[in-house]
Amino acid sequence: MIEEVSNGEVEKNEAAPTITQTPYFSPAFNAAIFDGPIRIYFAQYQEEEALKIYFRVQEYVSETHPGLKEELKDLDKNVFIMFYPNADLFARSFSEDECNEEKLGYAQLDNDLVIGVNGAKPGIDYDAIFETISGAGKISN
Repeated sequence: MIEEVSNGEVEKNEAAPTITQTPYFSPAFNAAIFDGPIRIYFAQYQEEEALKIYFRVQEYVSETHPGLKEELKDLDKNVFIMFYPNADLFARSFSEDECNEEKLGYAQLDNDLVIGVNGAKPGIDYDAIFETISGAGKISN
């Protein structure tokens, strides 16, 4: 979250938590892919699957919503895709109300969107991820 100070300088609001200071982050995440406002966190041994998620998201965004990254930047929003290595970490991060069949979790974090992927469950629901990412640019502040 950014706020403007009276003298015209812009500084980071210290009250806004970063993703690493939330229940959605796990010490198991020792690798990340940052592509502007879309960020994927994962355990290093999940790199192959995380790259599949990254490339599928890139393909989807470029084909169906090419301006999405700029929209997210203009709205000062990030989309965090958290690729959990096991069901226990996923369950500790998302409540049942935030989950979709124990495969995906969704949460609003201040101005940002968090999508949790349960890496222990087979099959990633890319359509649900894409739909959520597409809607992120439309979430009002």
